[in-house]
Amino acid sequence: MSSSGERGDAVTQAVERRRVLRLRERLAQAEGAAGARRVEILRQHTQEGVSLRELARRFGVDRNVVQREYAKVRREFEVAVRDVVTVQNLL
Repeated sequence: MSSSGERGDAVTQAVERRRVLRLRERLAQAEGAAGARRVEILRQHTQEGVSLRELARRFGVDRNVVQREYAKVRREFEVAVRDVVTVQNLL
């Protein structure tokens, strides 16, 4: 039997996945492949635990590039989360 804490974690993860998907769609529309890659870096790093060094290897770019893109996508994600929370508070 699952505890309420585990259910809460599952809900939190589902919400995060949904937000990442929305962000991916927004960035892909606005910035094409570069935006989509940043979201993929965020997803793999936060949800799969892949290191930034490993992501740089996978994408075939310098680690500093991945670090900058990760920092940028974190800021973009925070803005997207704030937007969702603001809209929810208005409803």
